[in-house]
Amino acid sequence: MTFRTKHKTASIEKGAFYMFISRFVFFISGYALMFGLGRFLLAPAEFGIFGVILSIVSLVNIVLITGIQQAVSKFVSETPAKAGQILRQALKLQFVFSISAFLLLFFLSDFLAQLLNEPSIGFYLKIAAFVPLLKPFSSAMNGYLNGLKRFKAQAIFTSVYRCFRAILPIALVLLGFSLFGAFAGLGLTSFVVLILGAVFIGIGKKGFYSKKKILLFSLPIVFYVLLQNSFFSIDLLFLKALVTGPNSSLFAGYYTAAQTLAKLPLELAVTLSIVLFPLVSETVYSKNLEKSKFYIKSAYRYAFIAVAPFAVMIATTAQPLISFIFGNEYVLGAVPLAVLSIAFIFMTLFVISETIITAKGNPSKAAVLACAALIVDIVLLLIFVPAFGLFGAALSSLIAMFFAAVISISYVFRHFKIFPFKSITRTSLAACVVTIVSVFIPASGFLLFGKYIVLTLVFAAAMFLVGEFKKSDLQTFKKMVF
Repeated sequence: MTFRTKHKTASIEKGAFYMFISRFVFFISGYALMFGLGRFLLAPAEFGIFGVILSIVSLVNIVLITGIQQAVSKFVSETPAKAGQILRQALKLQFVFSISAFLLLFFLSDFLAQLLNEPSIGFYLKIAAFVPLLKPFSSAMNGYLNGLKRFKAQAIFTSVYRCFRAILPIALVLLGFSLFGAFAGLGLTSFVVLILGAVFIGIGKKGFYSKKKILLFSLPIVFYVLLQNSFFSIDLLFLKALVTGPNSSLFAGYYTAAQTLAKLPLELAVTLSIVLFPLVSETVYSKNLEKSKFYIKSAYRYAFIAVAPFAVMIATTAQPLISFIFGNEYVLGAVPLAVLSIAFIFMTLFVISETIITAKGNPSKAAVLACAALIVDIVLLLIFVPAFGLFGAALSSLIAMFFAAVISISYVFRHFKIFPFKSITRTSLAACVVTIVSVFIPASGFLLFGKYIVLTLVFAAAMFLVGEFKKSDLQTFKKMVF
């Protein structure tokens, strides 16, 4: 059975469950890659170089991916009868974007290496440039599946990519190719998944659909996604550029480890945003305001419930956690890990808000908000990194992400008059209980997992006590699973 089989539309609960499974694979594969390289296969300085290059390539890659993917998802969800034609035209546009990105990254690699005080980065950037050349084509296919609400097929396709993305780089490093193997493995993964997508999903149908319409919707998204996702990498890049001397790559390695762990809860919110986008887009397009409000309120609520408790768990166990996962030599990353864990709570609310704004058909507004927040981040980085190093980079992100959350939520509330204030307050109280309990239960090594289970139960109990968990939530969970 292939992805071409007749599809069934999915509810937000069932769609969220399929995408949650996909994100679970994302967690396992992504952290297997980072854990394998950081803990066993690369020295901290090499891991820092890997993190810096991956940040640059990921920033370029996600810009190319999200613009076309969200455009395809939006237009396919609105006019499913033309889904094949939309996919074909999107792939043609993607070809132009990908070639342009590849050439820019390839020929500017040595210049970027000079800016980052690391000449060796230029060679590895040239190898890594093949990722944005190949990977974005499969993003249009993902948008096609997402727009048709074929979340199960999308989850399978995404999971296959993530598995190859972990296996191939680690295999090539184990064969003795070191950093070259890591980046060659990423490029090879993009090629393999492109072939699989063309075979099992297809490349669309011949017929007319306006490329201009796709392009005009995509361009503002490209701009705002570039700005939004700069939050995930700009602090590491500024740290590498502003901290000179022998500690530059070492600090980058510590910070890469901290970022890797701090981002874990955020991925749950990204899962919701993927499911949310076509649903909000469709209801806004059909002028079903009440249903839009329901989806928006649910997305904020469930994202915050999913992220807040685990973020405070990571923050209160930062030192033993980073030492256990990456080794004692990464202990200097504990403080930025604690700060970034809290920062990504606000980033979660920002991501959900930006998804809503874009789905409403206002990607340019999302771009303006992201630009304002990024300017704040850059100013703070220029002040705090030279003064405080690792801590300064994390603190800059915390303040900037808080600002981003406030302005984006305000915009959504002004237009939809909906935000779960009571739910956020009650969940915050339960997270505070988790924080207090965590401080008084020391644990390290494998005992951390037992501690996290206990803290999760504490959070659930606190949520019931404050009245936030209800029977309807159990029913929603049943719909997701069954």
